[in-house]
Amino acid sequence: MKKTGFYIIKDKFFEDMSDPYLKGNKAGNRPHYYCFEDTSIGIYWMIPLSSRIDKYRKIMEKKEKAGRPCDIIHIVKLDDSRESAFHSLKSIK
Repeated sequence: MKKTGFYIIKDKFFEDMSDPYLKGNKAGNRPHYYCFEDTSIGIYWMIPLSSRIDKYRKIMEKKEKAGRPCDIIHIVKLDDSRESAFHSLKSIK
């Protein structure tokens, strides 16, 4: 596994780890994950990405209009020039 990179997790993982808070794989198409290694504790973090850019832009705009910082959502451009969004584990509502 690369120290950083983008991944699609196999359906088998979601079958073995039946956790209602994990996003399912939806026939291998989603979600994509960004992976990075946390060397301080020796684990890999897998952050789900979303293609629902408009949804997350609206959330960001709403927070900014309310005068609150929006440091929990990030929209990034992938290598294929598509945009993807990810957010921290904090509530975004």
